[in-house]
Amino acid sequence: MRKWTIPAAVALAVFALFGCNDSSNTTEPPLPVDSGEPNYEERLTFAWQKFGSGNFEGAKVIFEELIAKDVLLADAYTGLGWCNANLDSLDSALLNFNQALLKGPSEELANDIHAGLSFTYDAKNLSNQCLGATEKIDPDWEFEHRVDLDYDDIIALRAMNYYAIGSFQSSLVEVRRLDPYFSAQVGSVEGRAALAAKIEALGSGG
Repeated sequence: MRKWTIPAAVALAVFALFGCNDSSNTTEPPLPVDSGEPNYEERLTFAWQKFGSGNFEGAKVIFEELIAKDVLLADAYTGLGWCNANLDSLDSALLNFNQALLKGPSEELANDIHAGLSFTYDAKNLSNQCLGATEKIDPDWEFEHRVDLDYDDIIALRAMNYYAIGSFQSSLVEVRRLDPYFSAQVGSVEGRAALAAKIEALGSGG
């Protein structure tokens, strides 16, 4: 239950990601052998393919395999975090994302990590931590593994969490980044209700 009577549409949109099941036509690529070692980059790619098809459990197994082999750790912990977040294992997801940050991720990967942290903190109703994580995401961020998830969703998330902690003016500022024509008198009950309705609409793609 959120602290304010505002539907958590944005969070639900994120953690209902990839509603489709794993495609029956998806087959695991072979593991090329080079000097006796499997191609871990291909394993990583295949894990993200499973993730993208909604097979979070299948993707999780491969990310865990890479971690056990001590390879591609920043990538593997990031993937594992997103899997656990979508499987509602939120504490594990937070642990995974923080482990990924310790493994020296690239700037691009760090954006994915902080986005994952943002949505996970939101799902745990930790608004201040969520807002802190969103501040570390580049404005041009897009999630490679979910093409319709980008920085606009981060802005909507910020609006929702500012609302949740009672920072209505800050929430309005974020909403106006997405819709400059929207206006509400947030000092009034009616204005706050209009703002809440707008955030809900943004979370549902409106």
